[in-house]
Amino acid sequence: MFVLILVGLLGRLQFVVFEFCFGQTIAFVSNLVDYRPLFDSIIAAEAGQKDRKNVVGLGAKLAPAAQTLNFPQYLTSVVTHLLASMTTRAENYHDQTLKAVFLLNNISYMFNYLKQSGIIEVMKEDAPNVDRLITTRIMEQRTAYLDCWTPLTRLLNEAIAEATQLRTRSPHDVSMQTATNYDVQLKEKDRQALKDRCTAINKEIMIQASKQEKYSVPDQALRTSLQQQNRELIIALYNNYRERYVRIPFTKFHDKYLPYTTAQVSDMLDRFFSQDTFSLALGTTAQAFRSEE
Repeated sequence: MFVLILVGLLGRLQFVVFEFCFGQTIAFVSNLVDYRPLFDSIIAAEAGQKDRKNVVGLGAKLAPAAQTLNFPQYLTSVVTHLLASMTTRAENYHDQTLKAVFLLNNISYMFNYLKQSGIIEVMKEDAPNVDRLITTRIMEQRTAYLDCWTPLTRLLNEAIAEATQLRTRSPHDVSMQTATNYDVQLKEKDRQALKDRCTAINKEIMIQASKQEKYSVPDQALRTSLQQQNRELIIALYNNYRERYVRIPFTKFHDKYLPYTTAQVSDMLDRFFSQDTFSLALGTTAQAFRSEE
């Protein structure tokens, strides 16, 4: 079952990536595990009957796949189709970040269910590396998600490089805390270039915040892991940038061009994928559900 929740919030349409599973299919497969002996006997009887027909020339030769059909292979086939269906549905999202979060939510949910129900152990009889293969799919989506930070990290690195160049043009500057030596170096075009860099960085931060504070990752372990991943990628880099620029006299209004402290950026990252977003989505009356089998 596929569920996309569209939530009307504060007069705007909000998108929440809701954890879903193809619930009926997974539940059906989970129940089948209890009846594996019966399933195997039916398959074995059917295969034996076809083999007897072949012996007397009444049936065509069985394909290798049919000859080796068993319960673990059946489970592997079902899960393979579920993964393919998730990938196909993800193509409905044009935003690459949303697509990655969608797949992370759902592949992780399915993988956890397979492990908790014991299905993954049965699948290993057919595909011993199945857990590693699914983990690889999850890691691929984590990497795809991180691509959303490429514009910001590029801007930050360029800004830091510019600040470093300014410092080298001030041979008498013995400390980054002594900003007065920049006064004779910074021309108006230099000041404007630095202002433009700061403006671009602030804009990119707000773009990501406005998008990702709307996303939900209900699984606590996955949510915490993504938040930590974001902090490791962004915080040290942002702090380096801010500590340099706050000491460069390119403006009399540093608060305007450097409005976010490092702590504020860290708090912003921690609000991403919030369970509060998920709870609010469930609690609001302005919901529209689209369900498909």
